[in-house]
Amino acid sequence: MLDELTPDQKKQLVDFIPDIIVETPQSRYAALVYAKFLDGLQGLAVDCFKDWLKKNVLPTLLVLMNMQEQ
Repeated sequence: MLDELTPDQKKQLVDFIPDIIVETPQSRYAALVYAKFLDGLQGLAVDCFKDWLKKNVLPTLLVLMNMQEQ
């Protein structure tokens, strides 16, 4: 599904990561965008995306929240 997204849509997904992590005025909208994106993924794509989030986003979140050393 990522291949079907325009460069602007891909950038929007990346730009919304901080709004997902920290409560901001954009957080609800960002969550809706991600929910719609995840609904479009199927089977293996969902597992791959979740695995990518765990490997790339979660460690950064833990460091930012001072819950894990760098």
